[in-house]
Amino acid sequence: MKGETPIQLLPATSSITIKRLITLGILTYEDLLNYFPFRYENYSRISSIGQAQPTEKITLKGRVITVHNEYTKNGKNVQKVCITDGNLQIKLIWFNQPFIIRTVRPHHYISVSGIINLFARSIVMQVEHYEIVASLEEETIHTGRLVPIYPEIRGLF
Repeated sequence: MKGETPIQLLPATSSITIKRLITLGILTYEDLLNYFPFRYENYSRISSIGQAQPTEKITLKGRVITVHNEYTKNGKNVQKVCITDGNLQIKLIWFNQPFIIRTVRPHHYISVSGIINLFARSIVMQVEHYEIVASLEEETIHTGRLVPIYPEIRGLF
C-alpha cells in the first residue's frame, strides 16, 4: 500500500531531512499526510493603517518608505520600517533581526501581520510575519489568512 511506504523512499529528499522527519515520528507517507498543525494564527483581518487599534492582531499592506536600524541604550538592535497605504503611515518594528535591513527596501510593497502597540506615543506594529509582494493585490502565504503553525525541528520547516 502507498500509505505504508517508508519515508526514506520520498523522492528528492536529503538524508538529513529524512532524519528530521523521523525525529518528528514521521515514518511513512501516511504519517506525512497526517502531520497536522498544532495551532493556527488568525491573520485574516486585513486592515488599513487608519483603522488599526492598539492590541489588535491584524494584517497591513503598504509601500515601504524608509528602513533603518536603531540601537537601544541596552545594546539591543531594533529594525524600523515605515510604510504607507496611500493615506497614512505606520512604523513596523522588529527586534534583533538585522537581515530585515537587507531584505526590505524602500519602494517595495510589503504585507505584514502582527500586533498593534503604542510606542513613544505613536501607534506601531510589532511584526510577527511579513512578505514582500509585487503589488498590494497579490495573494499571500504567511499573512492575510489563517496560517498553520507546526511543531518545529530546526532546519526542517
